[in-house]
Amino acid sequence: MPPGWIVASLAQVVDIKGGVTVDKKRSVVGGVEVPYLRVANVQDGYIDLGEVKSIVVTTDIVDRLKLMPGDILLNEGGDRDKLGRGWVWQGQLPVCIHQNHVFRARPFLGDLSSKFLSFYTNAFGKKYFFDEGKQTTNLASISLSKLKALPVPIAPANEQVRIVSKIKELFTDLDKGEESLRRAQALLKKYRQSVLKAAVTGELTREWREKNKDRLESGEALLKRILKARREAWEKAELAKMKAKGKKPKDDSWEARYVEPAGPVAAGLPELPEGWTWASLGQLLSEPLKTGFSIKGTTVPPGVPSLKLNAIGDSRIDFSKVKYLQVPEDTVLDIQVREGDFFIARGNGSVDLVGRGATAQNVNGFFIYPDIMIRLRFLSAANSSQFVQNIWESMFVRKQIKLMAKTTAGIYKISQAQVMSIVIPIPPLDEQKVIAQRIVMSNELSVRSANEFSSILRINDSLRQSILKSAFTGKLVPQDPNDEPASELLKRIAAQKAAQADSRPRRATGPWKKTTQSKPTVQVAAPAAVPATPFAPVPAVPKRSIQTLAQLRKAASLSQAALAKAVGLNQAYISQMETGKRAVTEEQRQALAKALGVGPDALL
Repeated sequence: MPPGWIVASLAQVVDIKGGVTVDKKRSVVGGVEVPYLRVANVQDGYIDLGEVKSIVVTTDIVDRLKLMPGDILLNEGGDRDKLGRGWVWQGQLPVCIHQNHVFRARPFLGDLSSKFLSFYTNAFGKKYFFDEGKQTTNLASISLSKLKALPVPIAPANEQVRIVSKIKELFTDLDKGEESLRRAQALLKKYRQSVLKAAVTGELTREWREKNKDRLESGEALLKRILKARREAWEKAELAKMKAKGKKPKDDSWEARYVEPAGPVAAGLPELPEGWTWASLGQLLSEPLKTGFSIKGTTVPPGVPSLKLNAIGDSRIDFSKVKYLQVPEDTVLDIQVREGDFFIARGNGSVDLVGRGATAQNVNGFFIYPDIMIRLRFLSAANSSQFVQNIWESMFVRKQIKLMAKTTAGIYKISQAQVMSIVIPIPPLDEQKVIAQRIVMSNELSVRSANEFSSILRINDSLRQSILKSAFTGKLVPQDPNDEPASELLKRIAAQKAAQADSRPRRATGPWKKTTQSKPTVQVAAPAAVPATPFAPVPAVPKRSIQTLAQLRKAASLSQAALAKAVGLNQAYISQMETGKRAVTEEQRQALAKALGVGPDALL
């Protein structure tokens, strides 16, 4: 430790409490309804109040668990990335408590900086939480006793203030850079969609088409050729089946069994460039759609490798993401993956991911696929698989899938019949090749840029860790020999704790009479005034809608993220305020006015 610093256990410097157990079956008669913080609300370096739930509890629980400005909140459990993360409560809500999966740490003395401790636990406490806690397959948790034993470095009080100020200054600079990067990432997504939109509308190749229109086979002629090849493939397959059974066709009546695929419904479709036409996916297939096969598998051989759902990547199938099924190969030949097969996710918990598709390329070995995927096998003569892959993530196709997808028990699904009916434009074959080349070029640019952005964000994360490491080894700010050493701060904390212990009423033990003196409770003004009736609400703080917040924010040259950080809220909260979806409390109005540099009356 640097001169003047000391190491203490967390319990030596803060009072730690667990929260209320949330049980929907438990009803409280004569209670009050109060908001409470969950693991989802306690983020790394900020409190997310985008969705705050409430609970009905007795007033003594509110007395015991009401959060006070300066309280440090720490997550007791959850996924590994959630364990131990936290930040400082700044009194964003007039009355608020916390659930049992969130610990509250309250400094014993005001000289101890809550943010100093919270920066440390976020940076270096998480590993301790995970090492000392309990882990199951997906979750982790830490006990109250282990949390109390967490060793923390304590700097002199004045140095703590300097350290927190410097960290915030440097993090603000990093935040500005990251905000610019995220804006660039959003623009990159818009750029990719604009390229895809230009591809499906013909704008991407408009000049090329004008120069080459005299030598192009039209999309309509191409579709006729595809449909002819489709029928010929069906007839060949039927004759092969009859031959295998030792039969010969007596006449041409068997040809009547062929079912012409349904074409697109023209009503409502946009106008296409000259030489293009519309087609349904069903018209382009060489054989019927086919779902896969799923049984419980293993993560290691032996067995037949079967693709997992996450094998559907951004542009191709990832053959490293498989499980192994104990089935003979000759029983699953009909679902063997072949070069050029196009796969669609038949179901997903997210409507944005259902119907996601990718092409099998460079297939090396025997693979099958699960029943949560649908296989599309296109006629090779038309090269349709490549063109469909190119435009599959366009908004034109995605909108059709989202309208078709139905949800059951939280899972969105799309049927084979719906997939067959998806409509796509058919350009001339040579133009399809030019479109593919230009989409590939734009994708390469997007991937390079995205990789650069990710690299810079990783560097920023490393810089944050470096800043925090310097902070808690005494190297971030100058030290002042005149500062009171942390050992004196620790002595004052110990003295205050001892005084508080002496002032508490003691229970009578043994044969003596029990004392009638009751344990004093902290009075909470708002809940105390509420009548003892079931589900009585805490008196509401007056709220108002601000119509001019967006204009004032832009006039102050602040982004939503920067304003949210300045007032201790999250960006979604600010966005909802600006659109009028969320009212603003008087306390929030005052904080917003201060951050924007205007009088409170400007925010009415």
